[in-house]
Amino acid sequence: MKPDLGAKIQEQLGHYSEKFSSLSMLLRKSDLPEGRWRIVGEVFSKSGLEGVGQADPRIRRRNNAGLYIAKRSYEQRSPRQSVIPTIIPYVSAMDARESVTEIKNFTVPNPRASGVVVEQSILTNLNIPGVEDTDVTETIRMADYGRVVTRYIAGSVENILFFIVSSKRGDDWDWSESIGVATRQAQRIQEILLKQRNR
Repeated sequence: MKPDLGAKIQEQLGHYSEKFSSLSMLLRKSDLPEGRWRIVGEVFSKSGLEGVGQADPRIRRRNNAGLYIAKRSYEQRSPRQSVIPTIIPYVSAMDARESVTEIKNFTVPNPRASGVVVEQSILTNLNIPGVEDTDVTETIRMADYGRVVTRYIAGSVENILFFIVSSKRGDDWDWSESIGVATRQAQRIQEILLKQRNR
């Protein structure tokens, strides 16, 4: 029996659409604070995050639907700063919401990170417009080259979970900048979901 070429092409187009959808939701350079940002990495994967149990029914549902995770890494050298947004689509809003507080356990720390953790805080009163469920952590390390602040912000918009890991050297880093980046990420997701519904 000959393979159905039309069905195969349609399947490939569907996979391309899912990849493009996740990538298109990621923050762009124009969404970041003013500076000389550059992209230093971009990946997308269907398999999920390393260490996440594939037996989890939410993960199985996402994998069976052919949904893709997308991640993009930005950095600038003066001041030394990085922003890494990740998009994880789920098959339902409930699956995404339930995963917000768990996904942090499976995010891989930067292997180049050095220094001693001197403070770690969980923030519960951070308001990100358009995002109901959030998980926010700030970690401060002291390294040979000075103070490094790393901020982790996760949230969900409909069936999309996003998280942003950002870091900056030095002492002066207003929270409004991090909230602004997370707000823009949520808006970007909302814009793409609206376009998809209006097709």
